[in-house]
Amino acid sequence: MGLNFIGGGNFSEEPEDLKQAAAEQNAQNEAYRIEAFPVKVEDPEPGSLPPHIKIDFTIAEESILPGCGCVIIFGGFFLLNVTWNLLGPYPAGFIMAIGLILILMRAGVDNFYVINTAERKIYYRRKFFNQSSITPFLEPDDIFAVSVSGASHTSKSSKWWDYRIVIIKKDGKIVDFSDAERSDCALEFNKKALGLAAVLGCGYIESPDKRELFASKELNGGVKVYFIKKDY
Repeated sequence: MGLNFIGGGNFSEEPEDLKQAAAEQNAQNEAYRIEAFPVKVEDPEPGSLPPHIKIDFTIAEESILPGCGCVIIFGGFFLLNVTWNLLGPYPAGFIMAIGLILILMRAGVDNFYVINTAERKIYYRRKFFNQSSITPFLEPDDIFAVSVSGASHTSKSSKWWDYRIVIIKKDGKIVDFSDAERSDCALEFNKKALGLAAVLGCGYIESPDKRELFASKELNGGVKVYFIKKDY
């Protein structure tokens, strides 16, 4: 069996329709994903900052006790329906009491971050009733930049975005550094992130509206930051 070759064409050149399709795909990728780079922020004027700045927002550790308490209470209600005829209210009531105690114990938890402005270090302070401790959280050499990340949400009746300030570490990890708040744009959050970057003496990355931030550590040791467009 022989092979018949069709002559007259230059197979080293890509067809125009494929070139156009590739260009359109690249344009879509550019609109979908934006790579960002930190900019240097001017240092605050000497003496303009207090020695310590408290950063207080809802930390995951503070949600554990009430979260577990609610789960235990719901479990108690379920057990109450199952065992009422056999054991009465006592086992389920005891379980629900434990859940209620866990919820009430939340009042004794007060965790927050403290920035030492002279050292530009971040410390984490834990408090559980009368017991408290403070430990180093982030050193200046750990921080790559400060930025803002958005998140999209939908319900049956509405669609919205919320934003939160984040710290990007040099290992590519992202640390939430504020509560997420609902907003139409990232402007006010960018202003706060810029101020935080000035206090910490690190880079700042401005966030576009309606984008979620992602970061990764590259093989060369650098950090790549990009914003992804999320459609509803």
